[in-house]
Amino acid sequence: MPVWLNHTSNLWGVQVWWDLLFALGVAVFLVLPRARAQGMNVPLWIMFVAATASIGLLALVARLFWLESRTTS
Repeated sequence: MPVWLNHTSNLWGVQVWWDLLFALGVAVFLVLPRARAQGMNVPLWIMFVAATASIGLLALVARLFWLESRTTS
């Protein structure tokens, strides 16, 4: 319940909620197919993105790009 109150009590909380939703949407629909192809631990990364929103998404994408650059070299 405290999470819901935090995300709905003011505009700042609503912005944080939308950030979380957008980060999860991008991760699940655009990034995870490529992450699976690289052998990344997808459930762990989804939990990380769900807990940290855009910060986790940026870490996920950075790791994915690093793994992809290693395989092409």
